[in-house]
Amino acid sequence: GEKIRVAYDGSWEKKVKLTAGENKITISATNGLMQTSNETRVIRFDVDAPVLKITECPEKTEEDSVRIEGTVSDKMVNKDKWEDVDDIVDVKVNGKTVYIYSSGEWSERIDLKEGENVITVVATNKYGKTTAEKRVIVYEKPGPDLEITNCPDEVDNPYVVIEGEITDSRYYIYESKKATVTVNGKSVNVNSWGEWSIEVPLKKGANEIVITAEYKTGGKTVVTRTVTYNQNEPELTVYDCPSETDEETIEISGEVDDKYCFPYQVNLTVNGKRVYDIELDGSWSVPVTLKEGKNEIIIVATNQQNVSKTVKKVVTYNTDEPEADAEVEDVEDIEDIEDIEDEE
Repeated sequence: GEKIRVAYDGSWEKKVKLTAGENKITISATNGLMQTSNETRVIRFDVDAPVLKITECPEKTEEDSVRIEGTVSDKMVNKDKWEDVDDIVDVKVNGKTVYIYSSGEWSERIDLKEGENVITVVATNKYGKTTAEKRVIVYEKPGPDLEITNCPDEVDNPYVVIEGEITDSRYYIYESKKATVTVNGKSVNVNSWGEWSIEVPLKKGANEIVITAEYKTGGKTVVTRTVTYNQNEPELTVYDCPSETDEETIEISGEVDDKYCFPYQVNLTVNGKRVYDIELDGSWSVPVTLKEGKNEIIIVATNQQNVSKTVKKVVTYNTDEPEADAEVEDVEDIEDIEDIEDEE
């Protein structure tokens, strides 16, 4: 609908402002007789979105606020018109417009809540094209300084003593009781110097020990250690146990000892029968009744940690009379026969 001046040679030109997408342009020419001729053209104006980059954004922090930094650019910036990127692009961080330098750099400080914080950055140019970037920042309140002063990697006891200390430069946490310590979920008393210790029972093999120091107002420190409990068997020795015998009852003797208890506190069995007569030095003796043929003797020593050691013996009980006796009887019979012949 806008009139255009036509040159003497019939030429004309007009600069048209386009919007992103398809633009329909209609040109109408009307002569003095009010006769009109129309031409229509469609011009598609493709506009790219701004290029947005986040250059500084931590994934995890112990601070309650962080600074987000980045850059933005747009190829539609017209340097001939002395345009800068901030003239055609708007950047918002979590909905708040931030200042863009002529270089395209921008930054914004964000306050965080404890846990996960979603940060959304959106760049929009004057043509309505947008680019969005999201980041997640985890804010964990700092916990007390936790030091483990004693925690062996391996022990041969069914328990271990864990010792440590907690310190903090921001609060007097011990007098005001603002912090607690737990080991595998069990509360531990902390003295006024921040020192603590606890005895932890162990199972055979690897044991995970989790030590946690935590402020009552939030913020904790967790340290994990692994202690391996190597169980020791009791010592069991069998001294007197024949492999063969012609006696129905034999006496088996030996010695037992253990690292963690007196010898007489060891549970000793012979073929399932408890042996109670164990001397202070660990020596023992017990009668065993045999059956004809092979007899398996099983001796088991079990300590107070329920760790056992087993010794097996096989005793053969022979009931046949010796052949040597039969030969002697035959000789006596021959002598009797000779005496009879002499009398005749």
